[in-house]
This record gives sequence, structure tokens and C-alpha cells, in this order.
Amino acid sequence: MGASLRKTDDDNCDFPVHLSGSMYDGQYQARLLQKEGIACEYDVMYITKVEIQNENQIEYVVQAPGHIRIFDRKLLQTLPQGSPFENNQPYVNGFKMKQDVYSIIQEQNIRTMDKSTIAMDQASLFFQFSDAYPSADPDILQKLDIFKQNLTDRQKQIAHGNIEQCILYLVDLFGRCTKRNYYNITKDLFHVELPDSYFDISFSKRMSQLIDLYKILYLSLTGEPIPRNLREKFHLLLQFYKKYRHMINEDIHQEALEKNQNYTEKEDCDIVISIKLNFWPQIIRSRINYLKHHKHHIYQRIKHSHVFAIPKWSKLTAEIEAPYEFRLSFSIMEAILAKSRSANQKLLNRIARTIYYKHLKMETSDIDKPKIPSYFVKTCVLWMCEIFDIEQDDQQQLPIKFIAYARQKLETGICQHYFIEYVNILAPYNLDTRKEACDILEKIDIENLFSEVSKDKVLNHEKLSENIVRFSSEMVEEFHELQLKHFDEQCHIYLPEKYDLSLRQIFYNLSLIEENNTKWWDNWTNVFLSADHNEKAIANLTNLNAFDIVSCFFNFTYAIQRRWPVIKYLLFEDIHMEQFLMDKRQKLVSISLLFFEQLIHDIYLERYRTATLSDILQQNQYKHIISNSLAMSSIPVGENEKITIRTDLLLDEFWNSKQANFINDILTVSGVGYSIVKYVFAIDERFGQDEQEQQRRRSSGIMPLIKMIRLWKMIRRMKRENTL
Repeated sequence: MGASLRKTDDDNCDFPVHLSGSMYDGQYQARLLQKEGIACEYDVMYITKVEIQNENQIEYVVQAPGHIRIFDRKLLQTLPQGSPFENNQPYVNGFKMKQDVYSIIQEQNIRTMDKSTIAMDQASLFFQFSDAYPSADPDILQKLDIFKQNLTDRQKQIAHGNIEQCILYLVDLFGRCTKRNYYNITKDLFHVELPDSYFDISFSKRMSQLIDLYKILYLSLTGEPIPRNLREKFHLLLQFYKKYRHMINEDIHQEALEKNQNYTEKEDCDIVISIKLNFWPQIIRSRINYLKHHKHHIYQRIKHSHVFAIPKWSKLTAEIEAPYEFRLSFSIMEAILAKSRSANQKLLNRIARTIYYKHLKMETSDIDKPKIPSYFVKTCVLWMCEIFDIEQDDQQQLPIKFIAYARQKLETGICQHYFIEYVNILAPYNLDTRKEACDILEKIDIENLFSEVSKDKVLNHEKLSENIVRFSSEMVEEFHELQLKHFDEQCHIYLPEKYDLSLRQIFYNLSLIEENNTKWWDNWTNVFLSADHNEKAIANLTNLNAFDIVSCFFNFTYAIQRRWPVIKYLLFEDIHMEQFLMDKRQKLVSISLLFFEQLIHDIYLERYRTATLSDILQQNQYKHIISNSLAMSSIPVGENEKITIRTDLLLDEFWNSKQANFINDILTVSGVGYSIVKYVFAIDERFGQDEQEQQRRRSSGIMPLIKMIRLWKMIRRMKRENTL
């Protein structure tokens, strides 16, 4: 009999999803080392409402340790069932569960899917989306013009409700994550700990104003006029841009366009269906007891977590038995251990994943030949963190230790499962496969392990914009006057007649949208700024500068150019979104933090580690920038020119210039998250309906019997009374 588990707040099972993979555990960059153009990968575990309460509800597959069948009567009433054996003993049909989920996702998917797979011997349903970074639609303005002219009142009503709820969701989300994100990114990039005073009222107000700008822009798709003051400011900036458009360096502009047009990204999504076990299965009891008595710090972290059963054929039994096999999964326990690691242990994990993606996965000679799985790498890291003290090792020593440990396991052909003592995860792989992996590990150039992330893997607008425009004294001063006259805030990185950082960024953004069509912004103006003007409505633009305005317009237009079909569906056709967000907003905020906080952190570290202002702040290595307001930094703006500025203002400039992008990034990934969460609730609803139907059927059989018994009792009582 397995040990019972006490349910605690650490469960994280109130929401039926668990996220894992490189996106979750801070290894986003490792995925970039592949040659496949995969932007990120994430593993989503869907946790069904049904649970296995004790060991009497399962049986172990003798031929395949770590695999079980489920035969509990209650579970069989709510889940697909069947029997592979002559005695007709019924079992839960896990493959049928996977097929049901697969069909739901296929039905409800609104994204561009490259490929998808479902198989009995694979734990997950695999989906690859090719629209992580789609190309721009050259006819988008004509399509938008026609769309806006034919909008119905019903479509406008749907869009208004959906946009309103999206904004409320964003406000709640930023209220919970912004401070923590800014603090962690600043600390990791610049070794600076931001004090609470940094996040004052003006910071929150500025964030709210930028969110409102996005709301205004998306409402303009419904025909809602853009407020007069916002329209006038953007029109002034467009006029200035057109006047000095000839100052753009065309060679760099064409290079940026080419990289932007040719850049592609894909997303790999693995979805696993799971059933929670509310006990420690017997097969892991001895290992758990060992941890409890000999590695108490590890035991304390996982003692209230759970094991899960996921549908997967072991391939060690007859194919007719395949649909009914489940593999025990320890994903949540492994994720807890990964999150609780020290800095050096996390570095070891990063090194191991880098080696896997860059070498073990990519350099295997035969594409059809079995490859050493990523789970081998994960298991090696788990054992090394338990066995070795690596706290004093540096970035050069850790790869050496990992390679030596992994090679020793491959050479012997034995790597014990971390939780199941007598399972060898290398057993399915023959000597040739293991030897090839050993040879690959032996040839790794440790010195350059992290230095070969191709620049083409990440489209870095920050770097591409560095020399996009040539400055003239007339241009710089005219723009400075425009800022002073029409905007409350101006860019601090300014040298009279020589340089203005925001000019560089503005010209890059506007030129990237228009590509090689110099009339593009005129046509855009006809679609968005020539509608009936709302002279009374005034947008709150205090504390915002010219680059803030351009950034919001750029991000909005960039998204419309590339994702209009998805945006159109979500805003104008998804009749359930408004109510869905109203009913589940707080849950969605919580799951969004779980899904995307680590990803956004990793993306920003990768994107801004080599940005202009980042380079300067990193070089200065100020530990107390905020408290030491006298600290100064020098910014080179030419061969012999420098701008000297207080370093705390430089940090402000850095974050102010990123704030609109930060909101847009969250908005984009939230759209992805919404589609995943919708799948989950649709699956929950499907299984819920099945369970309700079963209950209805049971009730339909029981209720007549109860009525008959009551009637029989009543007749007997009447006979007794008559006799008396």
C-alpha cells in the first residue's frame, strides 16, 4: 500500500496545468543553440480532475517497471475504458484520453500550425507553431480599411467587451509582476538592487498611461476615433520623420529589413495528460525513505508534492495493451528541485542543457537513429546536485565535471532513474548509440561552449538600430524643440546639435514598418487618423515622451501587420472571451505569472545584455546606483564625442525606453497563453460532461429502485394499519 499524502498549499493543482521545459526553468537561451529555428519550447501538463487515491486502484506492468494500468471502478465510470485481455478486465484507456484532447486542440486552434503528432509510445501531444514570428502582410492596410467599413454593431460590441477585459487583466497582471520583474532583471543585468522607492506613484502612473495607449489603439480597430491630442502628437512626429527621412543610412536600413523579413521562429509545445496519485507508489517508497533519512533537505522540498500517471506505451508489451499503459511521472517533483537549486547548481543545469541542445541532439549522425534523450541530461543533473559539492566550481570546471559524469554513465550503460531505484534509463539504447554520444561529449570545446549562439537566432532591434540614422545639427535641434514644446518629458541622452538617442530609435521603428514603401505612413494615416475626430476625448499623456508614443504605435502596427488574422478572431469573433476573462481573471493572472515570468526575464537578459545603455551600465559596475546620485557615466556618441550623465538617470532612461515594449511583450505572450488556457478549460468541460452523463445514467438506474422501495414500505405500513 502506498503512503498517503497530505494536501497543502504547495500543490499548485487548483489550476489544472503545470508548466515545465526550458521556458519554465530559466534555460530559454539553450534552445537558441539549435539550428532548427525554435524560439522556445514548453511542456504543459494538464491535470485531470479525477485522482487515484490508493495502490488498490492500479496494477504495475511487470515487463515495464515504472508503468501502470488503472482499473478503479470509479475512474472507469468517468474516463474512456476497454480491455486488452481475454478475461475482459476493464482498464482506463489513456490513448483514447489523448485522442480526445488532441481533437479538442485541433478544433479550437486559431494559430498557424506546422505539424502535430500523437502516438501511443510518446508521452505528449506535440504541436509546432510557425507563427511565433510571421512575415508582414503587404496588403494589411487595404484589408483593414475594408474590414472597418464593413464592421457590424455586434462585432464592435464583442470587440469593446474583449478589449476592456484584456486591459483589466493586464492591469492586474502588471500590479503583481512588474516590480519583481524589473528588480530581478536589473539585478542580473547591472548588479543593482532597486529600492522600493524606485517604484513610486509616478512609475505606476506611467505604466497605466502606456496600457491606456494600447487600449486606445486597439479600440481604433473598431472605428473608435483616436483622441485629438494623441493624434496631433503622432502626426507631428510623422511630419518630422518624413522631413528627415533622407537621413536614414540606407545600407543599414536594408540590412535591418532583410534580417527582419527573413527571420523566422517556431514554438514547440508538448501537452501531457496526467492523473494525480494521492499516495507514494510502492515502487519509489525505498528511494523516498532514503531521502528522508539521508538527504533530508531534498526530502523536505518534495515531501508534499505528487506523482502523476501519464498515458504512454512502454513498447515492452504487446501493442494491443498499449492504449492502457501509463508511465509514472515525477515532473512536478523535478521542477520543485530545479527551482530550489543554488546559483551554481542552476549554472550546471544551464551547461547540461546547452551541451544537449548544441551537441548531443544536433550532432547525431543518423537522423532516424535513436538519440540519447534530454531526460538523461536532466537525470545526470539531479544526481550531481545530490552527490557532489559544486558550490566552489566555476564556469570552466562545471562542464568538465558534467561531461566526465555523463560519459561514465554512457560507457557503463547504466544511469539509475532518480526516483525508481531499479530502472535504468539507458537500457533502451545500444552500445553504438551510447558510444556516439560519448564521442560527441569528448570533442566538446569547453572554452566556446556559450560563445556560439548565432546572432541570427535572436532578432535584436536594439542592435540593428544603432547606426540607422545620420545626425545633423538642424535635425537634432529641431527635434529637441519639438520635444520641449509638445511633450512633458524629453530624452536625457542628448548632446546639443550632435545627438539624441530617442531620434535613433524613432527612425528605426518608423522605417521598419514602412519597409521600402515611403508612402506607407500616409496610407496608414488615411486608415487610422482620418476617421471622425473625437475632439472632446483627451488621452492622458503626461510623463510620456516622443519615443513612448512612437513605441506604442510601432508595436501596435507591427502586431497588426503580422498577426491580424489571430487578432481579428480574438477581438471580433471570440464571443466567449469577455465572459471567460471576467469569470477567470484572477486564475489567469496566476497562471500567466507561472507561464511567462521566467520567459520574459530570460528574453530581456538575452535581448538587452549587449544594448548600448546596458554596455555602459555594465562597464561601470555600480552596486549602489540609486543611492549614489552623484555617480556619473559617459556615453560615446561619435568618434570624439561623449555625453556625461548621472548614472541613476541613465538607468531611468534605460527602463523608460523599454516600458512600452515590456507591456507589448506581455500582451503578445498572453495571447499565446490564452489559447492554451482555453484548451485546458475546454478539456475540463469535455471530461466534466462525461462525468455528469455518467452520474445521470447512474441516477436514472438508482432513482426508480429507490421509488419502488419507498412504495413497497408505504404499502406494508398501510396493510399493518388496516390490520389493526
